[in-house]
Amino acid sequence: MINYYKYARNVYSQNGEDGIIEKIFEKLNINDGYICEFGAWDGIHLSNTYNIYKNNSNFVPILIESESEFFKKMEKTLSGIEQKITLNKFVSPDIDSENCLDKILESLDIKDLKNKFRLLSIDIDSCDYEVWDSLKEYRPTVVVIEVNSSYPPSQEVYPCTPSGASAGIVNKLAKRKEYELVCHTGNLIFVVKEEFEKLGIEDNNLEKLFLWNWC
Repeated sequence: MINYYKYARNVYSQNGEDGIIEKIFEKLNINDGYICEFGAWDGIHLSNTYNIYKNNSNFVPILIESESEFFKKMEKTLSGIEQKITLNKFVSPDIDSENCLDKILESLDIKDLKNKFRLLSIDIDSCDYEVWDSLKEYRPTVVVIEVNSSYPPSQEVYPCTPSGASAGIVNKLAKRKEYELVCHTGNLIFVVKEEFEKLGIEDNNLEKLFLWNWC
């Protein structure tokens, strides 16, 4: 059985996500495609995606940031990345909104996005749960989503205080969307069910994988 926590390593991420994602991509033989992150801040600070594409042009980032000042910084800090898509938008959880994630991605008119959507990182400190729930047309292979880790995994709570959703309720949503849990870092990291066996994880029970020091 592979323990993905031992691969935790920060290059730009906050809690070891860079190393864990790198290992997941290795096990799933992911070498190219599209990765999407929001809120992306300046594109580098505490990013779960920058380490993937900064030296590998086979990966194309789709970076969404709602705050105009952060977006301006992102345009500057990522000026050396030729293949990128940057959007100054607020991602709405409302499926009828023009700014829901499905419609934002559809508006990009990328023909192979659905087939090569490798990773989605959601960190907006608010309606992360609702945004992922609203995503119907696109199915990224790997999802990294922030949770409120001060709640024990047995509790299925949304919205939490002061913000976010509990790990328990996000894991329940993942099951409904046919994703399997890889690990908990403060974020929950999931992989699509049909690829999960390749990771060599025998028991991915949330109670077992949850890092209790967060509570």
